[in-house]
Amino acid sequence: MLCALYCDDQTGFDRIWDAAERYMWADGFYNWRVDRDGKSSGLYWTGPATDAEEDIAIALIFADQLVKAGHWKQ
Repeated sequence: MLCALYCDDQTGFDRIWDAAERYMWADGFYNWRVDRDGKSSGLYWTGPATDAEEDIAIALIFADQLVKAGHWKQ
């Protein structure tokens, strides 16, 4: 999402955000890894990733500013 912001790619940003919401959200946190089928994977690889949640949060804040400025559509 941060790379999509840097490249001013709203379509890419939206696709990544939609996938994160669809496959990574786990009732209160984002799993940090999913397999090709969109399922949490690995014996020790499930659970929250606070650094990724911080990245998602700042990306959403920046995207919101682009929308408010009229540069991106809502």
